[in-house]
Amino acid sequence: MKREKLYRNIRGEYLYLFNFIDENGRPCGFNDIWAPNKRVAYQNSKKLYNRKAYQHEQFGWISAILVDFKTLRRSTRSQYHLQNKMGHMMTC
Repeated sequence: MKREKLYRNIRGEYLYLFNFIDENGRPCGFNDIWAPNKRVAYQNSKKLYNRKAYQHEQFGWISAILVDFKTLRRSTRSQYHLQNKMGHMMTC
């Protein structure tokens, strides 16, 4: 069986998948980010997604959603589509 290639865009960046955790360390979601390497993916996800506390218009007050950097990993196309499929199943 052939090993699947990592998912890359036309700029040569890899697609990194990661999970979110709440203030108690429990998983509460997931997302992805394009980056050329893991260090840049770490920096960009920290800048974009780490929030200590904020007001959400639909869910009310959310105390913390943090990126779980232990789960930051490069993905293949099939892993990316599987994650999106799971997200759609949980929201519908």
